[in-house]
Amino acid sequence: MPSVFPATSPCGDVGETRRVFMQWCEFQERDFPLDPTDKSWKDRFIPIFEEVVHPDVVLHGVPVEEPGRDGWLRFLLALGDNYPELETTFQLILVEGDLGAAYWTCEMTRLGADGELSTPIRSRGAHFDRISGGQIVEHWALIDQLDWLKQLGVVDESVGL
Repeated sequence: MPSVFPATSPCGDVGETRRVFMQWCEFQERDFPLDPTDKSWKDRFIPIFEEVVHPDVVLHGVPVEEPGRDGWLRFLLALGDNYPELETTFQLILVEGDLGAAYWTCEMTRLGADGELSTPIRSRGAHFDRISGGQIVEHWALIDQLDWLKQLGVVDESVGL
């Protein structure tokens, strides 16, 4: 079977891509919730998110209820509410043309039904963003969901791929 490559190669202003992508990554590493009692992270998160994400962003691999920036924002705010201790560490960041790519590890603690912190989760993943006009216009997310479900106890540890 022949390989299929994208019709175009990355293009665009790598300087602009690097600026926007790094702003997005640094923000996630620094300002997502670290303290379950501190809800002020949302006041910092929303303006930066709206600045760097295009309203009609195309999402791949993000379980949103509605497309675009509003759906992605609601998803991320719910993630922060349900995992109020959340720290992202980026191991690898690459920028080429109009594309940014990052490999990361996220450590978080799930909020239980009783309102107490319950389950620590360590997740690995990668995301890729296409930048245009100073904003993310397309986003791909790859997350080790099976490992996440195992840590939550939803899937038996013996299950593998």
